[in-house]
Amino acid sequence: MKRILILFVPKENWVGRNSINEYDQVLDMSDISPFIKEDPLAWENYFRNFTSTQILGEPILDLFQLRDNLNVWFYNKFRIFYDNRAAFYEIKYLKSIIDDNSEIHVVSENLDQSIFKGENIRISKAHRTEDKSRKNIFTVLKYALVFIYRVLISNKSNFSKRETLLLFQFSSERKIASKTNPESIELLNGYWSYLEEEYGNEFGYIEDMPFPSLIKKFKPTSRMFKVNYPRTFTNEYILFKSFLSKDTNNSIRQDGQNLSKNLKFLQSKLIEPEDLLITNHFIRLKSISNLYIWKFHSFDLFFKRTKNIKSILAYGENLSQSKITLDSAKKNGIKTYGLQHGIIRPYNVGYSLSPLEASIKPMPDVTLVWGDYWKKQLIANAHYKPEAIKIVGQPRTDIVPTIKMKYNEDSKLVSFFSQLQPDLNEKYAAAQSFIKVAKNHPELRFEIKLHPMEHDDIYSSLIKQVGAPNVKINTEKDTFQLIVESGIIMTCFSTVGGEALCFDKPLITFDSKGRDIAGYINDNVAHWAKNEKELNQIITAYKDNSLKKIDTNSYVERTFFKMDGNACLRIKDAILQ
Repeated sequence: MKRILILFVPKENWVGRNSINEYDQVLDMSDISPFIKEDPLAWENYFRNFTSTQILGEPILDLFQLRDNLNVWFYNKFRIFYDNRAAFYEIKYLKSIIDDNSEIHVVSENLDQSIFKGENIRISKAHRTEDKSRKNIFTVLKYALVFIYRVLISNKSNFSKRETLLLFQFSSERKIASKTNPESIELLNGYWSYLEEEYGNEFGYIEDMPFPSLIKKFKPTSRMFKVNYPRTFTNEYILFKSFLSKDTNNSIRQDGQNLSKNLKFLQSKLIEPEDLLITNHFIRLKSISNLYIWKFHSFDLFFKRTKNIKSILAYGENLSQSKITLDSAKKNGIKTYGLQHGIIRPYNVGYSLSPLEASIKPMPDVTLVWGDYWKKQLIANAHYKPEAIKIVGQPRTDIVPTIKMKYNEDSKLVSFFSQLQPDLNEKYAAAQSFIKVAKNHPELRFEIKLHPMEHDDIYSSLIKQVGAPNVKINTEKDTFQLIVESGIIMTCFSTVGGEALCFDKPLITFDSKGRDIAGYINDNVAHWAKNEKELNQIITAYKDNSLKKIDTNSYVERTFFKMDGNACLRIKDAILQ
């Protein structure tokens, strides 16, 4: 029998009981990107259809349905999707070479033996370097103090003073150009800053602070000890009230037990390693799932007791924190609204629903979208009902007319707006290419604007490594201010790309694999760079004033509707009707 060693880690990192020379064949797959390029959307397609897989005549989705409006699949969906892309392609590669005459030994950071049943494959786990410092107990103690204080500062009334609530995402606050005071950059809610600025007093609020990570350091801030509006229920207050309800605690315990039982059943029936990859990850997220179940029942109790609430609006409505709140509101007959929070394309996991998933109506009662383009995407790719979608425009564009007049373009400024990337190799390739190209054009200035949830984990070190003094990381300017001041914009698939088109800026999409997640390439509104060489050609043409002009007016009209400064007014009117 032929003995094959497959290394999904660099060969120099191999440490094993056997010498590499003892194998008949050694395959170095530490860079699996060429294999991924053969089918760059395979993971997206597989993941989309996973819950429709039948087990004993019933779809997997049913095993995650614990109660009406409580399906925990959607709460962990993002985490599982983003964490398992590399592992999926490693499995796909292994399946392409398996035969009965080979004994395969695999070394991987992403795979483990539990996902292979009956195969002649042995997995050795190459563990990632992890932070072993004792932060957990200190995080718990500090969060407990913050939790208690935020219980005390919440609205203690049994009745909200407003019939419509906004779900205020505490973690979304960032420096943004103010509409009411255009001369200043203020700390505002990045999700719907101008809705809050102009009409905030007409709503009640649920202020949601996500649970802190037990791995990363938790640092309390002064903002945690206050609320922005007196008509605010804190997330902590709502959770605290559930401690006092015996029925609620019984429901939480029962649902947690049922989920564990269903996952064990699922694990026992599945055979394909791709399916087991997803299921085993869900099992590892048991503690997080139990937190989500607790939160669902806590909000269910809150909405039962707060009788006069008629509607609730959430931004990022498919993210776990928002979705749990909306699900519990729907259970109590409260009308739910979601506000589009990013591009809507077939492979945006938040807005990608199989026909089966859509049939249980996990979406809000009404979804407010930026333009007709996105409405059509929701109908085609997520099976939304047309009557459940309303076009209002994008709230952030309300400041576009003001920003255009306030700042001036610098044709020598090239800006790259990064983002949270599921593909770390693509993130690195985009950043490295941008910085290397910058070095080729010392007469131009290059700036990198990090996504608000992103850290400077590679950018500063790459600038230093490449030696590009004309590149800097911009941490001060509002996104729209930087767009106006830039001569040309680069992104991978960020919504900022579409926003740049609102300012009539030439757009570069860096996409080495041709996945076109944002659709900028397919819609022919961006210059496509697949690598450093092509990016350099685009920047050179821009500098020489020979870059082809792309007409994007029709696209902007379809995607952002009206930029008349009244998107927030239309949102307010839609939910306070």
